[in-house]
Amino acid sequence: MLAALAKPDNEEAASFVATRRGKALRDDWAELADHLGEIVNLLSVPLQL
Repeated sequence: MLAALAKPDNEEAASFVATRRGKALRDDWAELADHLGEIVNLLSVPLQL
């Protein structure tokens, strides 16, 4: 947030925050997808009855 406040105008600051926030959300979704993939792999193992 301090980096955004250091920007010379409001539009540039808002763009900076939106870009950073969007990247964080993409990273969160990618991590979630990785975890879901691991769970699917664990559950796809044939059961030994």
